[in-house]
Amino acid sequence: MSTVARRASAPLALAAFVAAAAAMPSVLGPARLLSMSLALIFAVAALSVVVITGWTGQTSLAQVTFMGVGAFTLARLMAPRVGLPLYLAAPAAILAAAVLSVVIGLPALRLRGIYLAVVTLGFAQVLQDAAFNNSTITESQNGLVVARPVLGPLDLSGEHTLYYLLLGVLVGCCLLVAAMRRSSLGRRMISLRTTEVGASVRGVDLVSTKLAAFSISAALAGLAGVLYALEIQSVGPAPFNPLQSIFLLGLVVIAGQRSIAAALVAGILYGWMPPELTRHFTDSTFGPNATNLVAGVGLLLVLISREQLRGMALRLPRGRWPWPRRITVAPEVHRNVPA
Repeated sequence: MSTVARRASAPLALAAFVAAAAAMPSVLGPARLLSMSLALIFAVAALSVVVITGWTGQTSLAQVTFMGVGAFTLARLMAPRVGLPLYLAAPAAILAAAVLSVVIGLPALRLRGIYLAVVTLGFAQVLQDAAFNNSTITESQNGLVVARPVLGPLDLSGEHTLYYLLLGVLVGCCLLVAAMRRSSLGRRMISLRTTEVGASVRGVDLVSTKLAAFSISAALAGLAGVLYALEIQSVGPAPFNPLQSIFLLGLVVIAGQRSIAAALVAGILYGWMPPELTRHFTDSTFGPNATNLVAGVGLLLVLISREQLRGMALRLPRGRWPWPRRITVAPEVHRNVPA
């Protein structure tokens, strides 16, 4: 499919997804509706992976940790001791995640690939142990309770109302990311993916572009954390384990990693796969780890198939139509040899 056709079909695909998702509350039960709500939330988090990894080529393993920053900040600000309303606490939580990403992004500007992945994973583990598991900061070993407020005409205590709010936020994030992809900032981010030296020669400011990518992706992850706190109504350290960032990254890579559609597919897999696999493999020896096993095997298959297909493509004969190969026989040339 050409680039023009792909861009023309993207709005239609998003509209089809929204139409299908909007019909879910009328056909799903409470448990599966919760899974679908989580799928919408993690699709927002997957958009952050698309921005930082799919566009700029930076491997960050702290996206779920930034979700935790947004969730814990919202819970603390909406607690009775502070008492901020949602429309003030939510932007503050998103800003906290973005600022924290800049703090980690500054020392990691010269790193790339596996080295950046190790640094971000270490940062995520430090934050997990020092903040999320610290009862002095979280005020409770069991997590913080988040009450669903009334936001103007919307009573978020209803599951259906909150579901449609999550769907609307996801659509808004998709449109925002699509617009950023076409902007000059998006083009500068994508130029970093192939070669930073080439991007620098073309006049791209590497420092500002990398920090923008870090902060925007962390802000999306922080927004996903805010939505998660409202959906679950409780914020604890377990959902934001650093290993969940590896799981999320693996699903986005399996889905394609560079497009909005990849984020939507990864979000659906993240929201639906854990409860479904746990339900089907309850009596199995690897039941609790079935989700990680499937994601790991899927990621290995994608990486191996990419390398194999790349090797096969290099061995193919050049030309527009390599098959069928026509065998031609050169005509026999008779030379007049003097006797």
